[in-house]
Amino acid sequence: VRSSAFKESFSSSKHLHLSEIEDQNLVPEANREGLNGLTSLELRQCKDLDCLVDTTTMNELTSAFTHLERLSINYMDGLESLCKGHPPQGFLKNLKELLIRDCNKLQVVLSMDELLYNKEPLSKLQSLELENLAELRWLFKGSPHSFIFQSLKVVNIGGCWVLKSLFSPSLIQSLVLLEKLQIRNCHELKTLLAEPESDDEIMESKSSSLPLCLPKLKTLDIHHCSKLEYVVPITLAQGLPSLESVSISQCYELKQVFGMAKEQGGVQHDGLLLLASLQHLNLEWLLKLASFAPKNYIVKAPALKRFYVHDCPQLTNSPIQHVHKKLELRLESVGLSAFKELFGNTKNLLVHRIWDDKILIPDLVNLEHHSQAMMGFKYNGEPSEGCFPNLKSLRVKNCVNLLKVFEIAEGLYNQEENQAPQILSKLEYLELYHLLDLRQIVKGPTRYVNLQSLKVLDIIRCSELKSLFPLSVTQTLRSLEELNIHECDELVHVFMELEEEEEEEDDDDDDDDDDDDDDDDDDDDNDDDDDGGIESDALCLPNLKTVEITQCPRLKYVFPLALARGFHRLQKLQLVGLRSLRAFVARNNVLEAPALENLCIHGCSALSNFTFQKEANNCFPPKLQGGDFIPNPKKMELFNLIWLRDNLRELIVHYNNNLTYIFPVMLIQHLSQLSILEIKSCEKLKGIIGNDDILASSQQGPRLEMKMVFPQLKQIVLEYLPKLESFSPVGYHLEFPCLDLLNVKQCSKIITSFTADYLTLTVHAKTAQIRMNDVENSVSIELQESTEPVPQ
Repeated sequence: VRSSAFKESFSSSKHLHLSEIEDQNLVPEANREGLNGLTSLELRQCKDLDCLVDTTTMNELTSAFTHLERLSINYMDGLESLCKGHPPQGFLKNLKELLIRDCNKLQVVLSMDELLYNKEPLSKLQSLELENLAELRWLFKGSPHSFIFQSLKVVNIGGCWVLKSLFSPSLIQSLVLLEKLQIRNCHELKTLLAEPESDDEIMESKSSSLPLCLPKLKTLDIHHCSKLEYVVPITLAQGLPSLESVSISQCYELKQVFGMAKEQGGVQHDGLLLLASLQHLNLEWLLKLASFAPKNYIVKAPALKRFYVHDCPQLTNSPIQHVHKKLELRLESVGLSAFKELFGNTKNLLVHRIWDDKILIPDLVNLEHHSQAMMGFKYNGEPSEGCFPNLKSLRVKNCVNLLKVFEIAEGLYNQEENQAPQILSKLEYLELYHLLDLRQIVKGPTRYVNLQSLKVLDIIRCSELKSLFPLSVTQTLRSLEELNIHECDELVHVFMELEEEEEEEDDDDDDDDDDDDDDDDDDDDNDDDDDGGIESDALCLPNLKTVEITQCPRLKYVFPLALARGFHRLQKLQLVGLRSLRAFVARNNVLEAPALENLCIHGCSALSNFTFQKEANNCFPPKLQGGDFIPNPKKMELFNLIWLRDNLRELIVHYNNNLTYIFPVMLIQHLSQLSILEIKSCEKLKGIIGNDDILASSQQGPRLEMKMVFPQLKQIVLEYLPKLESFSPVGYHLEFPCLDLLNVKQCSKIITSFTADYLTLTVHAKTAQIRMNDVENSVSIELQESTEPVPQ
């Protein structure tokens, strides 16, 4: 429609939203009085509209849009300018918000000609947003002092592909309230600060004594500006006292964040850049970035808390000093030497894909190495506040050729004997991931290492690592809560008791099983001698709650003998794919874990003397029956052994080729909480419940029928058990009052019969003396409680 049909109603309107109108302008076609009463105007998809005001056909117009505060223009392919001809007086003088989006013909937002009669053009503008203006070449065009943006706070520009610069020096001087500047997808943009073009601009720029300054700017974000060479000149960087956040990414020609002006390009300057409020700095995918500031400049950022550098391969000079004392530093695909001044204050350090450092932290004494700053040492080699005084989290990932994480020199400290070590004393989280050449975590005198605060330790895919820490370091792990080790092919020990034990274990690998057992005994005797007088219960991991170790084929035991009684809070234990594992604790010492709730053991084919299994084979001695060891298990997934207690709710046994029975008759009284029983793929299993004498193959003489009740058992799943003959021995009557699901598949030899009493909703099971003639290969019975009355 044509808006002129409604022009009478426009005179009193304050808010106007027009879409797909056919007019070429609003003034005078829609309203000859100038729409001075409007405070908000939104235009959308008006393809014929080429301007807001056209004075070329109407000379008597005195004013237009004088009270307009918000102007939004969207998807206007025909828009060429805001005003055609000499603008009326007061045009847009009260405008506060300007949004222009997807106007493909617009080349300049506002020119001096359009605002000729305004004393302070756009002086009240607070927010400017320009999006997808394919032909935009200038933001504002006119003489140096044509525009005063004293109220502008937010500038957001994106998708202006041919825009080469943003502001002139004189315009920047008026941006006294600018807080947020965001630029993205401006592929021709070379600098934010426009170079003077006319003779007047050049003369004024040289004669101006006022420094460039954006005193209120807090946020600077620049992304996908492929030709940007530097962000702002160093002269403007000096005037950013409020800058808090800088984020720059995918500017592939960027060489410096703060650059040198053209007339200074051939001269070396020394200087100090103070960014007093900077807290967050992100630099990502800047392939040509060589430095943060010009050469010989020192940058101080005392408030910097988070510094993230990703894929800046040419960055060799990052002269940022005096950062916040709890800096969070994240480095990916960069060289470490550029950041040597920062490591002393790092709180959270993440290193990912570092290719140029074989030793992440080499000799701590040599001042020529960058580790000197990392460890915070003085010239004489004595620490002022200890090593890594603020580091709490360390992640090292995908570092090719990294041989050791920490290397400590002999004679590093000149301390009294009883003084506590300080290296890494505040470290709470340590993750080492995919370090294929890593041989040692700590090299050197480990008596200086104190991991007293470490809570979580993750070691993943470190295929050459043979052990984590010696016993001297293990003694400090009193805060450790989680231990996770995965895919460490050469791991022989988790925590070593002796430095030379590694070689002894390597020699054992070629012996047969019998010899291995003898060697173990010999080694265990040596362990007693070489513990250095440490009592077993003097060492413990009092806060350890979770242990997960998977796919470590050479690991023979998890913990040394000295830690056998040290797991008072252990709740979850998972051991998977440890084909050489012989015992959880060296010498098969009794393990105390009173809080254990979740136990999963799978693929540990050599585990023949596990403490719990050994006790089970001895018919559960009274101490075990009394519940001194593991009184509260809730879930177990056992693939090589069976051990049960009163609170067990779920039992899953898979792929055990040596098991003949699950549990003896005497244990049924302890299964009052068992609700799920799942047994699969156990080739030699003959019965679920064995006789009192587990080792006897049959019972002699007649016996009276005995009753067994599983009060909470709801699901029984028996699958792929080719030798299973019975659920219980002959002469026992089993009752399952809560059984909902009975699923028996590929158990062709089973002779136990299951029947359901629909009056009491109870399932009964008995094993007959003679094999039944017709046995189904697959049986599935589902019992659901009926909502209807039980028949009388």
